[in-house]
Amino acid sequence: MSSKIQYRWILFLLIWLGGFYLSYTNIETISEIVSNREKAEILQMDMAFWKQNSSNISRVLDQRRSLNHEIESLKLGLVFLNDTINRLGDKFDLSELKVERASARSQGNSMRMSLSYKGILKNGIEAISTIQRDYPFLPFQMVKILPGQQGGLAEFDISLNYRYLVVDTR
Repeated sequence: MSSKIQYRWILFLLIWLGGFYLSYTNIETISEIVSNREKAEILQMDMAFWKQNSSNISRVLDQRRSLNHEIESLKLGLVFLNDTINRLGDKFDLSELKVERASARSQGNSMRMSLSYKGILKNGIEAISTIQRDYPFLPFQMVKILPGQQGGLAEFDISLNYRYLVVDTR
């Protein structure tokens, strides 16, 4: 009789051990499934975010790209800058136009520039507005406007920060 009870206890113990083993493997499988579901949910939320905001993201990236003038060399950038300022001078009838580097060398990817000219107050301000609107890589540091004597031409002294990025187009 005691051997029957002993076998029953061993059988009972094996059944319990089997149950514990199956529970352990089940817990691992369940936690893996839950983890994969969380990852899939995060990916779906990311995809929904990208779909909803793709136009905004593109616009922000374009704005960021426009904050630096992409050039092949600094000399070409300065030629472009001089040409652009001269065209603005012609367009707004500005005189005594001067574009100079404020410092002999550039600092990182930016260079201080000074711009001075004379012109009718309205035209000079329109030139400033055009630079601000069309050339975001030329942020103003200082703008000084001295009105002309008795209806004469106003004098404009502007300090700019020319931000550029040298890129290899090969």
